[in-house]
Amino acid sequence: MLLAVVAGLTVHRTTDAAARRAAALGEMRHVAVAAVDLDAGSTIESGDLELLERPIAHLPDGAVLEDPTGSSLRASVTSGEILVDDRIAGEGRSGAAALVPDGWRAITIPAIDSPIPAEPGDLVDVIASFDPALSARDPSLVIAADAVVVDVADDAMTIAVTRARVTEVAYALANGIVTLVLVG
Repeated sequence: MLLAVVAGLTVHRTTDAAARRAAALGEMRHVAVAAVDLDAGSTIESGDLELLERPIAHLPDGAVLEDPTGSSLRASVTSGEILVDDRIAGEGRSGAAALVPDGWRAITIPAIDSPIPAEPGDLVDVIASFDPALSARDPSLVIAADAVVVDVADDAMTIAVTRARVTEVAYALANGIVTLVLVG
């Protein structure tokens, strides 16, 4: 009889403690969590994500609450990471276009030498160099910081820059030498 009372008290304490911990976490919500590592520009397929229950108080801003299967990713996502809206491309975008932030523009930079070892989703600074005898500009200057690499080919790299910077990059391509520098 004593053993039954001790076992009952132990079970009661354990379930009571679990209930207190659950109450402390607050309301729960189902969110999209990466089941595998996903690359920038890839399309989310069935099985890439799981809808798991997490405490609302611990969710990042913009946590995805519904299954986004079929959407493309703007940035890479690691296994176990809660997916957020900023990582998903606008509707209908895929491939390189999925990596172009809303309102930005993509422009292709031909490779003069071998291209830098960048991958889609990486950030680069765009440096323009001009002949000082032909231009009143500084000989070399950063014309676009934190541009997003959206595509890499053997002879060129396509990057996304803000709308305000795209004309500067186009001018530099036509009148100078453009160098891309990988941002760490």
